[in-house]
Amino acid sequence: MDTLIIAATLVNPPTESLAFYFMTMTTKSQLEMSNILEVEDEYKDLYYHYIRNKGLHDYVEQLITPKENEMGIRLDTDYNFPLTVKTDRISFQNVKNILGQIAYLHKL
Repeated sequence: MDTLIIAATLVNPPTESLAFYFMTMTTKSQLEMSNILEVEDEYKDLYYHYIRNKGLHDYVEQLITPKENEMGIRLDTDYNFPLTVKTDRISFQNVKNILGQIAYLHKL
């Protein structure tokens, strides 16, 4: 099983909550990937409560910090690591494209 590491800033608006939920559900159920949210240590509790209150935690397995140096496919706002899909938001206009790029990298 591969890992999808999602930068925590992509949970914030302008990301659409339902599109984020759909993306994590699809990567978990169809691509059989673990969804991990990468967040700075001082914001871990804040993001935990935010995704829990929004109902976005169902397919997010854990919250990690950058220090944990987890390997996997990344969904981020910048190209700082190999195997990165870059986006500024997750919305229904781009979620199909994002999932296609993740699926491609998953096959590598």
